[in-house]
Amino acid sequence: MKINLSFLFFILLNQVVASASGLTTITGSAPDYASSEITFYQFSDPVSEEKVSLFTIRFDAEGNFKTTVQIENITQVFADFDSYSANIYLVPGKTYDIIFPPRKEITNSQRHNPFFKPVHVHLAVKDPVKDELNRKIREFEKSYQEAERPYFTQIYRNKSAAAVDSIRLKIKSQFPSGSNSFFEEYKFYRLAFPEYALHQGKNEDFITKYFNKTLNFNISPCKNLFNRTYSNFFLQLSNSVNGNEFRKLLGSSNISEIENYLKVKHHLNTENAQLVILRSIHDAFHQGQFSQKGLLSMLGKIQTGNWPAKHKLIAKRLEKKLTHLQVGTLAPNMSFLDFDDIKHSLSEYQDKIVYLHFTRVSNPICRQHLDALKKLPDAVKKEIKVVNLILDEEKGQQDQILKQNWLGDFFIINDKVAKSWKVKSFPTSFLIDKNGKFVYSPANNPLDGLGKQVGVFLQKKRMEELRNQAR
Repeated sequence: MKINLSFLFFILLNQVVASASGLTTITGSAPDYASSEITFYQFSDPVSEEKVSLFTIRFDAEGNFKTTVQIENITQVFADFDSYSANIYLVPGKTYDIIFPPRKEITNSQRHNPFFKPVHVHLAVKDPVKDELNRKIREFEKSYQEAERPYFTQIYRNKSAAAVDSIRLKIKSQFPSGSNSFFEEYKFYRLAFPEYALHQGKNEDFITKYFNKTLNFNISPCKNLFNRTYSNFFLQLSNSVNGNEFRKLLGSSNISEIENYLKVKHHLNTENAQLVILRSIHDAFHQGQFSQKGLLSMLGKIQTGNWPAKHKLIAKRLEKKLTHLQVGTLAPNMSFLDFDDIKHSLSEYQDKIVYLHFTRVSNPICRQHLDALKKLPDAVKKEIKVVNLILDEEKGQQDQILKQNWLGDFFIINDKVAKSWKVKSFPTSFLIDKNGKFVYSPANNPLDGLGKQVGVFLQKKRMEELRNQAR
């Protein structure tokens, strides 16, 4: 049989180019997901955890799919779809024939239940080779859990160092050191968790061993260990026996001194000390024991200081995340549809006081709140513009809405908009002033004292207008 050497060379050349460029292929067949699509994301950084869209799988009518993505390093990607929260590690230049779990669509009650938790799955690869990374990680996790089970009480209750050593020895015999540096790091940080349990990370040798180095947060055990060790760290330091010194530093928002404190007292290198500061600002913001203004001031100083650009960018993302929907900040614009599928936006209501009311007309409690809107004092009705937002699944309720003659305009949104406004239950409401800034976030719902709350705001607003006129 003759071999076309030119054609063979062409194929090999393409494979080399794809590998060198980091072009990764994702392919497969999943008939359950025919004619749908799933978007995969990665986190922008380990602190703000802003979701960044990486690629979208579009299933054809038979459920087949194929797409490519450009990545430079081994990357963990994730997607939330139906009842699942799925992840997989992708290696630059590789091809993945992904196996999706059987489709299990989420119900409406689950979708709007704030306590619903999706099923976590590590996506499998069809016919993986022995050293395929995802296969190795799954095998390791299974062995780790089996090794930990008999020692669980000894480690987590009795703080037995001997039990930790037993797990390490067993796992290392099953998974001896190899040439895959990523997997070796994965093992290194995964095996740190029983050691962490002995002293909750409050040990100089432990910190030096695991955190006095450049961290790869694409390795989930590394990221999880960092977050567990430094969760609520400002609170821990402030409440410690010698917390006065740290509280003074925090009160003055002295970034350089706080950084130096972490490096000297807690044995962190510069990069990780800065990450701990950013992590701690994130955790402290809503704890009620620290000045939010002071914490935001620290983020501002970081952005204008001499920190590395990547850490300044995290500070910028954090500032945006922490001030999202905060009283006094500009309400983010949003788009919605009327019942004729005509697109509108919140910006159309500029120069008006807007009562933004996320509701579900199929819910009897929500209907009671809508009925209560009719009973607002005329003075309040005159001053505010009510904008009611319902989910697209309730578009068929138009006749009922018209029949009830409820107060305000009704528009249709999707789940994505509701999530971006942190709507976890219905009804949820906001009051926005004429300048587009939040007055109350969230605001009272109609049956929970809305009339009185808006009345107080209108009275305060009127007093300010009178004072301005008198100047």
